[in-house]
Amino acid sequence: MSDRKKALLELISFSKPVDVLANNIKQFDWDPDGVSVPMGVEHLCGVLLRYVGGESTAQDVEDWANLVEGREDIDFESSHAAVLDECLYELANPDLTSALSVQRACELIQLLNRD
Repeated sequence: MSDRKKALLELISFSKPVDVLANNIKQFDWDPDGVSVPMGVEHLCGVLLRYVGGESTAQDVEDWANLVEGREDIDFESSHAAVLDECLYELANPDLTSALSVQRACELIQLLNRD
């Protein structure tokens, strides 16, 4: 497995602190060079569940979403691409949308699982 793919998998699963993920992913440019990873509903729900459980802060989630949003080397699960994109936009831009709260995180989890 390439270093890029490993870093992307760690990013979508939020398996390390956001500052470590940011440092790992910054070493690669935006051009995917044919390397991409699939991101599904389970990844985003996992991030939101960790927030609801108090394992991460709203700022952690916002920073994570900003790292993920718009990357050409992360492919959204096709059947959920629109809702994943909308949720990531909301999480990455709380000043333009709404601040993340436990209630909103639960609503997003329900939306992701319903779609």
